[in-house]
Formats: sequence, C-alpha cells, structure tokens
Amino acid sequence: MEGFATVSAEQVLVWNPDVIVVGGDPGEEPLFKTLKNRRILVLPVAHFTCASQYIVEALRDLVKGLYP
Repeated sequence: MEGFATVSAEQVLVWNPDVIVVGGDPGEEPLFKTLKNRRILVLPVAHFTCASQYIVEALRDLVKGLYP
C-alpha cells in the first residue's frame, strides 16, 4: 500500500490486526465496535488527523492506549 489509500472493513478483517487505531470524539462509538475480541484505540480527532504540534499529543495518546 502506498500513500493515503482507503482501507475497507473487509481488508482490515483479512489483515487481522492486534489493535485498530481510529479517530473519534469522546463518547462516539467507533465503526469497528461490532468486531468481537478486537482492541480498539480511539484517539481524539484533533490529535489523530493533525500534522502539527498536536502530533506529540497523538503519540502520547497512542502510548497510553497501547501500554496502559
């Protein structure tokens, strides 16, 4: 995969990831919530999609979510 390709839910199932990281607002249920036995890590949208100083916050969120 190169660049910013769109990934379908079916492709995610084929890859069978250990963790799925998505952007969402507090209280929002992620699309993949219906997958059983999956670890879903929801980062705030501002941190997840931003290429600015907030990337540091995104990394902090990611580390906290992966290594609680």
